[in-house]
Amino acid sequence: MEVVELIVLISLGAGVLFLAIRSIGSVTKEAQSIRSSSYTRTTSDSSSPNIKVKQKAATTNSPAPIVKITDIATEESSLEKWKASLQLISKGMGEAIEFTYQSSDGERSRRIMNLDAILKSSQGHIYLSGYCHTEKEDRTFNIDSIATMVKHKSKRYEVYEYLDEKYGLDAY
Repeated sequence: MEVVELIVLISLGAGVLFLAIRSIGSVTKEAQSIRSSSYTRTTSDSSSPNIKVKQKAATTNSPAPIVKITDIATEESSLEKWKASLQLISKGMGEAIEFTYQSSDGERSRRIMNLDAILKSSQGHIYLSGYCHTEKEDRTFNIDSIATMVKHKSKRYEVYEYLDEKYGLDAY
């Protein structure tokens, strides 16, 4: 009888150990997804933007750094403040436009987006905001970082020419 009890205890111990290792792995994956999160803007109506974190799959196999909740809250609140500080210049028509965007680190990518809003910061920078088909989420693009002409239907425009011709905005 003692041998059977010993086998049962060893089996239970191995099961508990397996569950503990598995839960540690899921915590690491969750921390990685928090680290690689991007912010997206969702709106229930045009006057009250809400900011939320949208998690993406981790892209590296390196261990995730410890992320403090206060760091995430600070990033959210600073992005939220920036988004709230933008002024609506013109409501977009949801039309599809295409352009090449150059990120702050110099990486270029082709973007197709439905233009929902044209915004202006307190520093005078103009942004195009809407659904980006490339990233499959709402994005806001600084027009100074648009590296090519804007393509709308089959016609190409300089970004300032596009804003002037389609929306009557003198963004020069």
